[in-house]
Amino acid sequence: MILDYASGIHPDSGKNPIVDQDIVSVPFWTEEFCQQLIAVADFYDNRFKSHEQKNIDSSDLSYDALYFSQINQFLFEDFTRHYKKDIIPIINKIWPFTRISGWQSPFILKYSTTGKKSLAPHHDLSEVSMNIKLNVNYQGGELAFPRQGIDNQNTPAGYMLLWPSTVTHYHQANRISNGVKYSVTGWTWPSGAKEWHGIKNV
Repeated sequence: MILDYASGIHPDSGKNPIVDQDIVSVPFWTEEFCQQLIAVADFYDNRFKSHEQKNIDSSDLSYDALYFSQINQFLFEDFTRHYKKDIIPIINKIWPFTRISGWQSPFILKYSTTGKKSLAPHHDLSEVSMNIKLNVNYQGGELAFPRQGIDNQNTPAGYMLLWPSTVTHYHQANRISNGVKYSVTGWTWPSGAKEWHGIKNV
């Protein structure tokens, strides 16, 4: 399955980021490219890898992931170039003392009423985390920041959210009630993941 990454870059990628309580929203991919990634996820549905984790309070933090570097190393490298060009300048402006030395391969997440339904409140072991909604035709399942009172319900598909991950911005995936939710998540290097799946310095 071939993805034309260049054609999937949003025409306003990296432009006019909106910042609310240190959560950044900015265009990144086109909706068409998001649909292509969903098609890839469906094609490799049996290749999602389960990661079993427990929170400090023993709540379930397990997730099923399909890594870009597993799909195609070129996809990971194209993402990295895109991120370096359009997103690193935003991070440097908003969080000027942050220095991103690398990026773990992003991964596709899937939530459904018959599979993984939600994710408990947690912090990421990542200096800056990112999330991109791939679709909007589902109910529930919002990425929510309880401390900030913000969620991504109205965030368009293809827009990237960025936030500082380790102390102030704990977050959760609310329970999905209808449909199937797809999103892409990524962490800066180093992260708390046990498997790195293709770290690339930026």
